[in-house]
Amino acid sequence: MRFLFTIELNDTCVTEPHDSDIDRCLWLSAEEILNATNLRSQLVAESIRSYQQDPRYPLSLIGEFNWPFYRGWPRRDDAC
Repeated sequence: MRFLFTIELNDTCVTEPHDSDIDRCLWLSAEEILNATNLRSQLVAESIRSYQQDPRYPLSLIGEFNWPFYRGWPRRDDAC
């Protein structure tokens, strides 16, 4: 089972690689990612295509798992 989460940001966050195999972090559009020839994993492209097909559900749908982010964490203002 795979869950995909999205957030809309007004500004881009400062990023840095969290993996020694990654040289840098970039903010790219969905089209830039889908057209890239050097994706680290095809799961990224599959995730974007899934998002674009528009099946979206409220977070409360998985709320019964009592995961730490269920009660509104992280808040939108804590995203960056």
